[in-house]
Amino acid sequence: MGIRGLTGWIQWAAAKALKQPNWSIFKGKRVGIDILGFLYKAKAKGIHPVAYIAHLIAQCRIHSIQPIPIFDGKPPDEKRDIIRLRNEARLKNDQKRKDLADTLETTDMTADQKDHCAKEMLTLAASSVYITTDERDEVKRFLYACGVKFLNANGEADNVLAYLAKRGDLSAVMTNDMDLLTRGVPVLLVPSDLGVPGDTKGWVSYSLTDILKESGMIYTQFVEMCVLMGCDYTT
Repeated sequence: MGIRGLTGWIQWAAAKALKQPNWSIFKGKRVGIDILGFLYKAKAKGIHPVAYIAHLIAQCRIHSIQPIPIFDGKPPDEKRDIIRLRNEARLKNDQKRKDLADTLETTDMTADQKDHCAKEMLTLAASSVYITTDERDEVKRFLYACGVKFLNANGEADNVLAYLAKRGDLSAVMTNDMDLLTRGVPVLLVPSDLGVPGDTKGWVSYSLTDILKESGMIYTQFVEMCVLMGCDYTT
């Protein structure tokens, strides 16, 4: 969903609550994975999604963490407009890439100009990433072959992850989306890039209890503030 400005607000109001994960505390415990965001990020970096997930699962096993990947299902109706806008932007980016490719082939340029075009094409490609059904199914077959249990949410994975975490079935959630804090998930493990368990940098552990304590808020105040900040569902 994405709460606008939430990460910056936490860095300003509750900086002391931000810590690197202590992976040893998750030994023998279940950790949910909002997996689709990781697949998108891997593909945007030019890494095959299965290759990255294989590395992530291997590191989970090295640290005796039981991963519970959850896949998004059908997006809610409330997200229809933002999905349409994203699809339109993706098509525009694809056209821009084609135009730049034609320019590179047909126009005399300096080395710097060619380098600039190439970098812009890479940026456009990263912002146009889409995980196909076949790619999702390939990752699911890999997880099944590894004996890793995963779930398919009826709607967004966030709902299932939050439900399981608040029930105490998950000790933390690995995700690229901060809005799970608003849903009451006690601990988020957020990578800055393509991190895996065991990394000594590149991850931030967000404890909802510590954030509330440092900011001087109670949970309902925090939720109301996030609502006012707005999200992907609102313009």
